[in-house]
Formats: sequence, structure tokens, C-alpha cells
Amino acid sequence: TNHAACRPCGMRLLSFNREGRSPHASGALLSFFLMRRRCAVFIRNQGGLIFMSKAVVFFAEGTEECEALLVVDLLRRAKVEVTVASASGSREIVSSHKVHITADALAEEVDYSDVDMVVLPGGIPGTPNLAANKTVTDTCVSFAKSGKKVAAICAAPSVLASLGLLEGRKATAHAGFQDKLAGAEVLDTEVVVDGNITTSYGLGGAIPFALELVRQLAGQAEADRIQNAIAYRH
Repeated sequence: TNHAACRPCGMRLLSFNREGRSPHASGALLSFFLMRRRCAVFIRNQGGLIFMSKAVVFFAEGTEECEALLVVDLLRRAKVEVTVASASGSREIVSSHKVHITADALAEEVDYSDVDMVVLPGGIPGTPNLAANKTVTDTCVSFAKSGKKVAAICAAPSVLASLGLLEGRKATAHAGFQDKLAGAEVLDTEVVVDGNITTSYGLGGAIPFALELVRQLAGQAEADRIQNAIAYRH
């Protein structure tokens, strides 16, 4: 029998036999809810793989592809269940540097009820395109106010500021957008975490940004493992 546990807090969730079945299904279900209330990080069994939390990364026409895909890549390495959600009305998206990307779903199709984090990449015109999508902005406001995690990088923190979500918080953004972080205490550093909101200043900080999101959703040990696996030595 193998045991699956939440890496951030160590609570055991499920006991699996060799057939991948839990001999104590009702207890496992109870553990799911206990874990969910305790640290918002939990494990799902899907297609034979063990997944941690859920995240949605919003893409739009003109999104900076590296800022977006580095987050998707590192979170998926950490077994986080990531949905690439298009905010442009089509699953086919062209990034800021003309890379063609196919999203998993439209932003309007996603069920956000059990999603733990939403992420806004930067890029122009990607950032204003995200800001123009009501599902994106409504979801950011709902998540921020309910204590769920919201993250944004490069120009995208300006979207959070325009929604009043950075008022009184520490935050960062690309140098060209730091003057648009109304109400925030602006820090010119790679990654800033203030409560449930995480911001980064641009593509140069995309790996530390993504590793921080891994840490939040899958634990420090997993973030360290991935940092070593990708030979990130900074």
C-alpha cells in the first residue's frame, strides 16, 4: 500500500493499494475536505497521476509567451493541474512574438470553484486584452477578496491595480508600468509576495516567479527539486 500526502503540511490523504484504489474511500474523501480547509493544497488522482492544486493561466492575443509558458511548464512539473485559458474568444492565440498557442479552454468555460490560483502573464497587447475580458477581471477580484491566490508578471500587475487589488500592498511590475500600480508600495525586485497576491517585474524574473508559485502550490521541497532539475543556479 502506498500513501499520498500533502507535501506542504505532511497530512496523509489517501492509502492506495497496488491497483491504485483506496481501501478507505470515505476516509479519503473526509481527508480531502480537511486538507482543503487546512492549507488549500490537496491531491487528486487523475488518469493514474497524482495532482496537487489547480491553477489557471490566462492567455490572450499578444501575451508574452515566455512569461506565460514558463509558469505552465514549472507548475506542471510540480504536478499542479494547469489550465491554459484563452481570454480572446478563441482557443487559437498568437503571442506577442508571433508564437501560435492552442489554449485548453476559453476563460468563460472554466469552472473556477476548485481552482487555487489564477495567473496573468504580461506582454503587449496581451495585458490590455486580459484587462478587457470580464471573466478575467471578475475572477481576479473574486479570488483576491476570498483569499485565493492571484499572480501577475511584467505589465499585468497593472491590471490588478486597476481593479483596486493592490491598495496598501507591496507589489512590483515592469519598470514601464510601475507608475500604474496605484495604491501599492512598489518594490523593484524580481518577485514580491504580499498575502495571497504575487507579482514579478518581467521576463527576467519569470523563473523565480514560477518557482515561487510552485512553492505556494506544491511546497518548498518541490520548488527546490524543480530548481535543481532545470539547473537554475541563480
